[in-house]
Order: sequence, then C-alpha cells, then structure tokens
Amino acid sequence: MNSDQSLNKILSRNLIIIVCCFLIALGGFGYILTTLPGGATQSPVCIEGGWKLGLIITHILTFALIPLAMRVFFHSLDILLPDSESKDQAIFGSQLGLSFRGYRLLETWKIILFPLFSVGVNLTFIFLLDQYGTEPVTNALFHILHDFGGTEAGVLIFTWLFYQKALSKDNSASELSSKTK
Repeated sequence: MNSDQSLNKILSRNLIIIVCCFLIALGGFGYILTTLPGGATQSPVCIEGGWKLGLIITHILTFALIPLAMRVFFHSLDILLPDSESKDQAIFGSQLGLSFRGYRLLETWKIILFPLFSVGVNLTFIFLLDQYGTEPVTNALFHILHDFGGTEAGVLIFTWLFYQKALSKDNSASELSSKTK
C-alpha cells in the first residue's frame, strides 16, 4: 500500500463529510450560545467581536481535531503494531505515558515536542492569563493561543509523528514486496 492509499484509508470521503457537518453544527451551536441573553454569571472580562469568533473557532477546531487525530493514530498503530496485544499495550494514559511510550514506538527525539507544546505552551499561556489577562484583548488572545498553540499543536505534532512513522514503514514494506516479485 502506498502513501496515497494509506491517506485515503484515513481521510475517507465519509469522514470528511462527517467532520464538515460536525464543524457546521458545532459552529452554529457556539454562535447560538454566545448570542443568548443573560447567562449564569457575568464574567469580569468580556470577550467581544472578532475575538469571540476566534475563541469559538479554536474550540471548534479542538473538537474536530481530536477524533481525526485518534483515527490517524489508530490507523498508524495498525501499521506499526500489527498484533492486537502490542496495540493494547500501546494505548497511553497520561502526558508522561504518551511521551515515553511514543518515544519507544517512534524512536525519535521529536516526541519531546509533544509535551513541550501540549503542556509547556498551555501552562505558559495559563500563567499569562492569570498575570495579564484582565484586559479583553489580552484575555482573548491568550485563550486563543493557549488552545491553538498548546492543545491543538500538541495533538497535531503527536499525530503527525505517528503518521509519518506508519507511512515510512508502509512504504518500506511496499518497496520490499515489489522487489521480491
């Protein structure tokens, strides 16, 4: 199987349609929630205008990215660990577990980028929010960067590393089988 076939298995037409519908529905839901009058409590920092839209978009991206990343991750595990017992042992439970087991499977230093972004960048922006997030613009900006630069970047890095490893293993197997024919 070549990389195009692997990509088509992961990004099937049905998955793309489901993700698009999910994004549209979640976007509409987010918009409705932000325009409802009242609310439980009034926030000391009011995020309005384009900043509110940016915050909604980063949260929607997180909800769409995680199921897509899980699909890529599990498909990559099928290629990297064909027997189900090894696959069961590869399921990770924490940031430390993800990084350590990820390193053992991928055998690359690049796995350190995952906790650096998903934990380090997140905590940095949470600190900045606590210290400097009292203004509406900085509050919105730090929230967006916390989601996009931390959570989403960490998930994308982790997923990309596994996908690249699975593609290289899959391509090596394809080249080996074509040479033996």
